[in-house]
Amino acid sequence: MPHVNIQRSVEFPSALFETALESILEAVAAQQGPWRDFALHLNLDDLGLPDVGHIAVPIHLTSKKEDVVAAAQQQIAVRIEAARHPESFPVFTGALGVNATNASRSTVWFDGTYEVPLNAFGEFIDAIGLRGKAEKALNNFLDDIITGCDARINKSEQDFMRYQLLWRGK
Repeated sequence: MPHVNIQRSVEFPSALFETALESILEAVAAQQGPWRDFALHLNLDDLGLPDVGHIAVPIHLTSKKEDVVAAAQQQIAVRIEAARHPESFPVFTGALGVNATNASRSTVWFDGTYEVPLNAFGEFIDAIGLRGKAEKALNNFLDDIITGCDARINKSEQDFMRYQLLWRGK
């Protein structure tokens, strides 16, 4: 099974980002609000085609918060599979987590493996041409989740500041 390990630096404290991450993943899993029909996607130019659009595959995500005793941290176990015809697409199993870099920065990590469909034939196709494509789709997934977390944190901060100005500023 191919292994994926992706890391991104974010400019938020780890506790704040973990809360947003957990909330976003729950919304994706429950297909709520703007996360309804959330999809993994690849730009057509990633497939060697003219850059005139993208391919999107709606997903079914399951997530569960776990404590990692050895590392004294928390992670969110995830499983991602296609919402329609899951037997035709790779299935990712792994975890997401946030590590503090300093007081105001964190590293978001996404680690796991994916199973390719069609047994040995699928493994052959993945090895000769599609390996980077599944990984690129997972990179895009993490970027989308981070963007959602950023928006959620900023909205929360704006709401707090509005409250402070309206009610505490008098």
